[in-house]
Order: sequence, then structure tokens, then C-alpha cells
Amino acid sequence: MKTIAVALLFFTAMTTQAKPVAIVIHAGAGRIDRDSFTPERERLYHATLEQSLRAGHAIVKGGGSALDAVEAAIVIMEDAPVFNAGKGAVFTAEGKNELDASIMDGRALQAGAVGGVTTVKNPIRASRAVMEKSPHVLFTNRGAEKFASDNGLEMVDPKYCFTERRWKQIQAWLEQQEAKAKPRAAAEPDRHADYFSTVGCVALDAKGDVAAGASAGGSSLKNTAADVGAALPSRLAGLQKMHISLLEIKKMHIKKCTPLRKSENA
Repeated sequence: MKTIAVALLFFTAMTTQAKPVAIVIHAGAGRIDRDSFTPERERLYHATLEQSLRAGHAIVKGGGSALDAVEAAIVIMEDAPVFNAGKGAVFTAEGKNELDASIMDGRALQAGAVGGVTTVKNPIRASRAVMEKSPHVLFTNRGAEKFASDNGLEMVDPKYCFTERRWKQIQAWLEQQEAKAKPRAAAEPDRHADYFSTVGCVALDAKGDVAAGASAGGSSLKNTAADVGAALPSRLAGLQKMHISLLEIKKMHIKKCTPLRKSENA
């Protein structure tokens, strides 16, 4: 079957002014079966990515902060039902949509994150609130939801994230497991393109400051009770890597951005 191997889908934009600004967005990684990737769905992907890119770029081009650009770009991707983040999140083993997000401000070298939220419409906004309005770095589950609500963020019913396409993906996954009659860990059915997907953004503003953020629905059929022990260290490790990356970026003089699209494999 002909597939498209998407290592990382990047779109970039950079101005030619004396103090350059730049923005990079991505919408996950995985293997997309061309037969199931309809022209309509592909157009929706690209339209949403363009909208996200333009929103973030308009902010930094207009003199706004990289942090504002990152948040704006990711919010648009969270609100779209096509990515594994926000509205389009995959389902857990319990049939829920649990969302994670993190953000970092390279100017102040601060970070914020939320994990396992089900009623926060835009987890990236909650992450920023954690960074700016609390002495902490990470809130999870009900504590994160209460914090978001207390700080005036938009809350939704857990059913907000339900999409028929994601539900069918989970049912297909379960059918494969049952057919193989093996434990989940050993069966390893074919994983759809969004199994490990996430969305993210990095931006550079005219002041030379860099910010980055990411948002995701996690992995398909994750077992909340079993995975919670590993979830916190992995999220903190992700924030640490983002911290190190931003430190390295701040040392660089960014001269050129080259778009990386996608490659086709027969």
C-alpha cells in the first residue's frame, strides 16, 4: 500500500526586515495511508495549518511577542478536529479524551504545562496560565482543570472532544487486538497515523526572544491508571528538553528558515 511517511510536517515563515522574525509549526508524525487520506481531509489539514501559521506570523510580524504567537498558532490547531490535540484528540482505554500541553518562554526561561485534562478547551492557554500565574511548572487532571477554571479559561463538557473519526479508529484498533487474541503489549496492531501525534510551534520575535509550545491528546488507548506513574516524569522530561533547546536557539543567530514538507515512499 502506498503510504506517505511524515517524519515531521513543517511550515515556516520569515520576514526580511532588519530584525527578522520567524515561526515554525508542526502537526505531528506518523504514517498516513493514502487510500484513507481523502482529498477533502487533506485540504482541511493544509487549510488549518495555513490559518495557524498566518495567525502566529501576523503577531510577530506586527511586533508582538513570540509567546503570543505560539499560543495563537496552537489554539487554532487545538480547535480543529483533524489533529491529535484539543478537539481532535484520540481516546484513552476508558473511552475518554485526555489532553496535555506545555509552553516555554525563552526570554524568561520559564515553563508551564498541564496534563490529563478533559474539560479545558485549550490546554495551551492553561499551560501559559500555569507559567504566568502560579509558582509551579505542571498541574494535572482535576487540579489543572480547577486552576484553569479559577483563572477564567474557557471550559467545556468532556464530550466536546468526541469525534466520530477518532471513535472509529479506536474500534478498529480493538478489533485488531481481538482478532490476534494476544495481550495488548504483544499484539501491536498497526497504529494509525495519529497514534503518537502532537502539534507544536516555535517562534522568534523582533526582540530576539524565542518561545515554544506543544499540545496533544496523548497515545491511543493509553491506560490512565497504569500510565499515570510514567506520565509525570515523561512530561517533565519533555519540558526539560524544550528548555535545553531554547537555550541553544538563543545562542544561535538565525539566518535562514527552509521549509521541510513531506516525502513519499512506494
